[in-house]
Amino acid sequence: MYNLYKIIKVIAFLLIVSFIFQSCALTNSQYKVAKQFYNSVNNFDKQCYTIKESSSKVTYERRRLFPITYNNDSIMLNELVSNYDENVIAQYKKDSLDIAINLIGNYFNSYITLLPKPSENKGTNRRVLAAIEDYSSYLPFGIGLTIYKTIYDVVNYTARFIKIPHQRKKFKDLIGKGEKLVPENLDYLSKEFSKISLKLDSEKVLIKENYLMFLHNQQVNKSPYDYYSEYNVIFLQKYNLAALTSEMTKSMIDAIGKINATYLTIYNETHYRKRFKTVFSETNQQLLKTARYNVSVREAMK
Repeated sequence: MYNLYKIIKVIAFLLIVSFIFQSCALTNSQYKVAKQFYNSVNNFDKQCYTIKESSSKVTYERRRLFPITYNNDSIMLNELVSNYDENVIAQYKKDSLDIAINLIGNYFNSYITLLPKPSENKGTNRRVLAAIEDYSSYLPFGIGLTIYKTIYDVVNYTARFIKIPHQRKKFKDLIGKGEKLVPENLDYLSKEFSKISLKLDSEKVLIKENYLMFLHNQQVNKSPYDYYSEYNVIFLQKYNLAALTSEMTKSMIDAIGKINATYLTIYNETHYRKRFKTVFSETNQQLLKTARYNVSVREAMK
């Protein structure tokens, strides 16, 4: 009879646990994969800003490479008009690009606010359990220790069962908020980065042409090694920045496509309690690649 009672208790406990987890907004596998995805795109907006800043610096540095060509009045005038037109267009694009980067950055980074704060929970539990332990120590025959262990288990497991469904509901709400925001802003960023990529390819050609013009117009002896060792370093620094930014931009365009596809899969699959059919290792690998480029470009900008 006692064994039957124990079996009934175990079955009841398992049914309660099963019910609690089935009521979660996300399955365990969905929750883990979604967490990995949002964690991997945490610095996505910073990399977008790197491309924007570096591409502007490439153009600026290229024009500084051969300033002597601007001594002619007509060339100077044309350059000023060209700069004015470019700056007006660039300002509008800058505002739009900043808005898109901020929107997607704020959305992805808001994931951090959903992470549990274990230090606070553990601190509260520890104070409560310490008080129970202190009280139970006055009870005889080890009864106090038994009571303490029982209450300790009940407090910890109950806290987990209450907290897990709540966390996953908030996480599913976060996924839902990106339904339009993520595809629309990623599409805009992809188009803008494609334009920047074409511009950077042109800049690499212009940097070489400007440097050749600079060497051609020098009135000093061009044969000594010291002369080339000085100016070749300047040229290579500016060309290196353009080349690295170009590679990072192309990498980011690929990453944007993978991020969008991954997000849409997560969004669609979390409407159903199904295990994800695919893993997102390609997205993670691409983001690691852009992160490495980001470090190199930031160093080249210094």
